[in-house]
Amino acid sequence: MGQVVKFFGWLLLGIGGTLAVFSHLTIGFVYGWDKLVQMVTSDPTGTALVVLAFVPGGLLYGLGVLIEKMGKRSDEKWAAKQAAAKRAAPSADTQAES
Repeated sequence: MGQVVKFFGWLLLGIGGTLAVFSHLTIGFVYGWDKLVQMVTSDPTGTALVVLAFVPGGLLYGLGVLIEKMGKRSDEKWAAKQAAAKRAAPSADTQAES
């Protein structure tokens, strides 16, 4: 489950990065680089909104990492319980001999 959530996080990060890069490149190529610099310096709200596209992707990726860590912990606890149960229970070979 954690891998799926991390995948969608990477997907959103990729989409956000692509939008950020190519929107600014398009403005630079179409209207000129001086116009792009003027737009970013005079009204940086658009650039800030593009950066906010990374927030949902980062949150999903972090959630996926957390889910994976929690899953590993529960797997380790389950394995430890199984090992303890094996050690505590008498084996069938020792019961058959006595």
